[in-house]
Amino acid sequence: MDFSNFIKHFRFQILAAGTIAIAFGFWFSKGLNLDPSLHSRFLRDSPQIETYRDLQESFGTEPLLALVWETEEPVLGETKLLRLRQLTDQLAQTEGIQSVISLSNLSRNQQKPDTEILKQLPLTKKLLLSPDGKRTVLALIPSASAILPSKGLALTKKIESGVKEFLLPTERAFLTGPLAMQSKAIELSRKDLFFSVSAITLFGIVLFGFIYRSWRTITAAVLAGLSGVSFSCGLMAILNVSLSQFALMAVPILAAIGFENAVYFIGHFTNEKNRGADDTEALRKMFQSCTIPCLWAVITTIAGFATLLFSDLSQIRSIGLIVVTGIPFTLISSLTILPAILIGVKKQKMATPGPFLVATIKKNPILLASVLIVATLVLSYGIRFVHLRFDFPRIFKTGTAPQMEIAEMDEKLFGAASFEILMQTTDGTDFSHPEKFKLIQGMQMAMGLTAPVATTLSPIDIGISAYVLTSGIPKNAKALWNNRNRLLREIRASDDGLLRQWLSKDLKKVRIHVRVRTDKQEYYDKMIQALNYMKTSFAGVGVDVSWSGFALLYKEMEKKMLAELIRNCTMAFVTVCLLLIVLFRSVKWGLLAMIPNVLPILITMGIMGWTGAGFSLALMILPAVGLGLIVDDTIHILWGMKQGMKEGMTPAEAVEKTLSGVGRACMLSSVVLILGFASLITSGFISNIQLALWMPTLLTLALLFDLVALPLGVILWNKKPQR
Repeated sequence: MDFSNFIKHFRFQILAAGTIAIAFGFWFSKGLNLDPSLHSRFLRDSPQIETYRDLQESFGTEPLLALVWETEEPVLGETKLLRLRQLTDQLAQTEGIQSVISLSNLSRNQQKPDTEILKQLPLTKKLLLSPDGKRTVLALIPSASAILPSKGLALTKKIESGVKEFLLPTERAFLTGPLAMQSKAIELSRKDLFFSVSAITLFGIVLFGFIYRSWRTITAAVLAGLSGVSFSCGLMAILNVSLSQFALMAVPILAAIGFENAVYFIGHFTNEKNRGADDTEALRKMFQSCTIPCLWAVITTIAGFATLLFSDLSQIRSIGLIVVTGIPFTLISSLTILPAILIGVKKQKMATPGPFLVATIKKNPILLASVLIVATLVLSYGIRFVHLRFDFPRIFKTGTAPQMEIAEMDEKLFGAASFEILMQTTDGTDFSHPEKFKLIQGMQMAMGLTAPVATTLSPIDIGISAYVLTSGIPKNAKALWNNRNRLLREIRASDDGLLRQWLSKDLKKVRIHVRVRTDKQEYYDKMIQALNYMKTSFAGVGVDVSWSGFALLYKEMEKKMLAELIRNCTMAFVTVCLLLIVLFRSVKWGLLAMIPNVLPILITMGIMGWTGAGFSLALMILPAVGLGLIVDDTIHILWGMKQGMKEGMTPAEAVEKTLSGVGRACMLSSVVLILGFASLITSGFISNIQLALWMPTLLTLALLFDLVALPLGVILWNKKPQR
């Protein structure tokens, strides 16, 4: 019994087993571990990771959340302060919140707070109260366990739900900060990616229904597309592999690859049925025509995506791991479940693009080739203008609620992002020493001169605020200020609970909180240069300076993006080229196969350069993903042409026969992928909008090169008929 008869004989058992396997895969995938550790989320061996750990151990987590509460009346009124105290207590009791810094904390020990003193306190002016007095910020410090992606998302939703119930009709509040931005991005990304998979499925169903008019082909394509996603995600969940939230980007990509494989099998099967073959013969011909090119398409696609596994960025590695694991299952599904469903498809005549495309190419192949070459050179020249653009902290589309809230923090309050500076004495002294004490102020002044920094907070600001509220304004403030040793100890004695998060017990380690504007991130490099200069200068006087925080940990990854992009592109192109040479057993045919794979990527990058679009973290995967998606079409088309010429056909005849057989499948799969990715254009998440613009551009160019440039190259390169 050959494989075709085996499929036909046991088709119901195969369908049952396949359906159960897909269902179980989706069931287990609910347990995907999308909570990677802090270390695995950012660059490997980054010194800022170690600084962040030191900060957590010494002072706790940075204030990653900021709740802005706005009222019609001044916040420092008696009624509003009472409501603020209720809100502060409510937030402090929320699971996952370590502590809350608010105006309520400052006035808690006073029966009737002196509002004029409150207004003048450094902590109030630099962090808690807007200049008009009608907005106040509650700085929320989450526990270390709450900064994991899914737990952070749950925490922010819980806070927003509680605050919504607390608000009066005349009041307004919103939650922002690095953790809130991350959580909202995750929520938007999940919705968008679900929408993308649904769009790919819907477009596939509509186009298959219109072209093939058979529920069998629709069911076969959908199951083949979902099988890889189900098996890969289920396996990752069972093995409890730690993945980045960015790994969800692999879901529509893997679904698209599975759908693409299914299209070729269905196309060959229906072609044989149209020629009058019965089910068994159609299956046999389908396996003969599809198995080898599909196997090599899977191998080259795996090779392209495997280059992502060598990335230093966990977000990129997670995508590569999901796709590489799932691709083999899409082929297995196409060889088993799909043919079992196709049995019974009826004969149906359909137009093929082969004759039209060959006639177009044969009219004036030299002119057509010249136009393609000139257009390619002009458009790809734009690569020299391509630049890198970082997503964080500008990650939402302008005009969306999250981005408007971030802009409000930048313009009307204290900056939407933050990071922490850690200063530690290394010569046996502490910061009560007059010279060391001055360095704290010197660091604050230096940071205040850099464009992105909105304000800074140090133990001096926190301690003076607590001291004044507890002991009142000192009669001889100047004498107290000149005696640094006494000042620090007086400050500690006034409110050790609050100061504990800013100054170590031995006075040898201090933390400076820096609020940063997100709309001036083009100046971040100068800010880092200033920090490096201060680090070098302070080292000479016995103080070590380091810095960290979510904003800078993300920003640090930007330095690796160019090297990552070049390495991923080079590895993917070289590996796929070598595999294609092995597949076709010819350097000439292998290089010819790379033309419709390399040039569309170069042209897309060139268009990005001409238009001023930059390579963001999300678009780092564009070359590898693009190559993985378009190489399949090239292999199927070139394989058919080479086989036709081996049978004695002229190049034009081989091209016409191949495009008549797989041209429709190539067009169908490309159109579905283009529409699926383009559906993300309505997203509020910038990364998805970028994919919605540039992935369809790449796929459209790849389709053009596969259907026009590749046949044109075969005809011009092989002028004599081959026997």
